Amino acid sequence: VVTAVLFKLTSNGQFDSSFGTNGVVSHALGLRIAEAYDVALQGSNLVIAGYGRQATAATVDILSARFLPDGTLDKTYGEGGVTLIDVAGQDDRSRTLKILPDQHVLIVGQGKPTATSQDGAVVLLTPNGRRETKLNGNGVTLLDFSGPTDALFGLVLSPDLTQAMTVGWKGVNTQEISPTNNDDARVVRFPLSF
Repeated sequence: VVTAVLFKLTSNGQFDSSFGTNGVVSHALGLRIAEAYDVALQGSNLVIAGYGRQATAATVDILSARFLPDGTLDKTYGEGGVTLIDVAGQDDRSRTLKILPDQHVLIVGQGKPTATSQDGAVVLLTPNGRRETKLNGNGVTLLDFSGPTDALFGLVLSPDLTQAMTVGWKGVNTQEISPTNNDDARVVRFPLSF
């Protein structure tokens, strides 16, 4: 079992004993594998983004979970504290999240609409971890950069909080051998008016 691990430090760099066990939370989130890659404050709660799966041989899905200030899983978020996003039965991963001014959760990563195609993924969740239907009717949109392994990794909000910018790549065909066969960087800007 792989678990998501969070730790909280005091202002002087010591583990905060009011969080989890001696400042550390290790939680499987009810999954066989749960990996966290980013964390953000939503009020005084911590929201994570990553990926996970239920069974040993299953595909991984985009994952988000929320923890209370003491490190307890917040069962009011998503389904029992966890939100899983399965794009189309293939491997999907999230890497970065931001909490929007209205407390919605914006996540970027990668989603696989087919077994042979991977696109950049943008996920919008309600403040309580449900898919926000204002984005594409299901809270998910895929960005196809015309590569077989496209992905998004970084995410920032504009100073006036009206736009988001994300960075990633257009993946290349790994079967094609050429000195110019490199992943191409992509920068995407979009309004935060969903």
